[in-house]
Amino acid sequence: KQDYARIQSMGGDETDSMTKLANQVSRISMNLKGIQEVMSANKDATKPLDAITGELKRIGLWLDQAQMNVEVVNQPVPGMDKVLSSMADAITTSLLPVTSAMPLPPATIIS
Repeated sequence: KQDYARIQSMGGDETDSMTKLANQVSRISMNLKGIQEVMSANKDATKPLDAITGELKRIGLWLDQAQMNVEVVNQPVPGMDKVLSSMADAITTSLLPVTSAMPLPPATIIS
């Protein structure tokens, strides 16, 4: 059940990797804010947690500076060349003769 909730909170199985990563970073950020709120509310309990706080801040800075590279590999859809060729033929044989036969409007000279 927890795995299902985690997957859904990231965007589901069909979501692209970049969106999943952004959702995970957002979730970590929300959790860090919750920890900060608890620590701010109870100052005496935070003294042993100073090392953890420093490390969390370092991680937060690293996440802010992280470069997210996305490579998109776009493969042509099989058979698309036939569709495009058919559309080009349709334009050449039907639309082009009609537009070629239309008279041009008189030229307007703007001075």
